[in-house]
Amino acid sequence: MEIDFVPTEEYPNRVPFDVVEGLQRFIKGKVVCDLGCGGGDLLMAASKYASQVVGVERDPTRYALAKSHGLSVINGDFTQRGVIPKADVYFLWAGLEVEQTVVRIFETIGHPCILFIMRRCQNAADLAGFTQRVIELDFKEEVSVVAGWELTGKACVGMLTFNGYSEPSLQSSYFGSTIGETLYKKVRDLAPVTIVECGVLKGYSTICMAQALRELGGGKIIAYDMWETYEHGHGQTLEEVQQTVDDHGLSDYVELRHGNFYDNPWKSDGINPDLMHVDINNTGEILPIISALEFPVMFEGGSAKRDDVWWMVKFEKTKMYPLKDEYNYSILNDTFPSISIINND
Repeated sequence: MEIDFVPTEEYPNRVPFDVVEGLQRFIKGKVVCDLGCGGGDLLMAASKYASQVVGVERDPTRYALAKSHGLSVINGDFTQRGVIPKADVYFLWAGLEVEQTVVRIFETIGHPCILFIMRRCQNAADLAGFTQRVIELDFKEEVSVVAGWELTGKACVGMLTFNGYSEPSLQSSYFGSTIGETLYKKVRDLAPVTIVECGVLKGYSTICMAQALRELGGGKIIAYDMWETYEHGHGQTLEEVQQTVDDHGLSDYVELRHGNFYDNPWKSDGINPDLMHVDINNTGEILPIISALEFPVMFEGGSAKRDDVWWMVKFEKTKMYPLKDEYNYSILNDTFPSISIINND
């Protein structure tokens, strides 16, 4: 529900329009909570995009002001256990004690979410110092900095997320390695809007990448496969993999289609991806194809060990690793069967 914006506090205290408009992709259709919401101006601005907004404010006067605008607000200290409500996205205006505050917040939140940390930075040195302090907040494994920094109006905004990755128990050459999490983290780092995947099998890599999109607050994977028509496939159908996607709660982030990588189906469908993942019994023959594309491409294989799999040797397929420098690809994870990327800068 959109709430008419009524300025409650003037700069230098708040700059809600600049912040919210710049982050609308992450809050659209989400439950948004402002920790220390003051008079509620950021919540009113966020209500234009969010499905629900809620604030936490301990100061009685500001709490009353926010309530007077028809906002849902909790009167309490968000650093205390049991006060923070469940939400998809949290906002925090940070002071000098940001490290201690964020530690306390994450200790009370037990579900995947995004936390935007905001601070007014008066100059480049102030910005650099704040950036470094928040980067150092990677204080435990499930929390990491996943977005760059930008000046929105007079606010510096950084993004932290809880690691919501869960290993899919699905047939895949990747299963049992750490490649699934590598896929997840790379998507989270790049924050693409549209991913094209070619080669789905049971949906393992699709699920890994879709989990990252869920954390980022949006995006879509258009996943192509030849399904049961592929002569060397495992008989999986689009409908079976769709059920897997549904069971993982990721239907909003995945669209399955019929298509053959070598027919460039994304072009025929008018899709301009930001990122691609290719897993189609890759050989060195795909390298000149994917290196000619205009976006980053992750692909299964790329390591010397992967080149020595039995079918590559038996059928004398073109190896990838000897072409590594020629096509300027990087190995993201060399755990067998490995995964690599061509950035196509």
